[in-house]
Amino acid sequence: MLIFFRLIPDSVTEKDLRRFVRNALCSPWRRLLRRWGNIRSIRIIKITNQETFSIEYHGLVDVEPARLADAAIKKLDRMELGGRPVQVRKFHKRSGYRDRRRQDPGMEGLAIHNRRIKDRRRATLSTEGVYIAGALFPGEILSLYTAV
Repeated sequence: MLIFFRLIPDSVTEKDLRRFVRNALCSPWRRLLRRWGNIRSIRIIKITNQETFSIEYHGLVDVEPARLADAAIKKLDRMELGGRPVQVRKFHKRSGYRDRRRQDPGMEGLAIHNRRIKDRRRATLSTEGVYIAGALFPGEILSLYTAV
């Protein structure tokens, strides 16, 4: 399950984020029983607004099993990371086919109602992966608009 960390400080590194999540997954009881979650991957994403030149950093951490990821979300939400409270939630991947904001002709027959009149996405954003231990994930930057 992907865990989304919204608006992390720019000073946070991959090691800091890993340690932050690991502390939630590995409580003393889980260490004793050897039941702790596995962190499969960590991505830090830099989002730049081209109009205002403001920069945001977000984190994506892939944790399994899902039940421990849910417990980690509840434990980590609003905790301080890098001196600032961080919002933590489950990341939802959005399908382009079922996106209510799509205004393609010929889509009237689908069972998608309540289409938004105006697109609320920030059109001037550019996203890029941040180097983490020598690796870059350009093809895996996912749509952040479901969690933001």
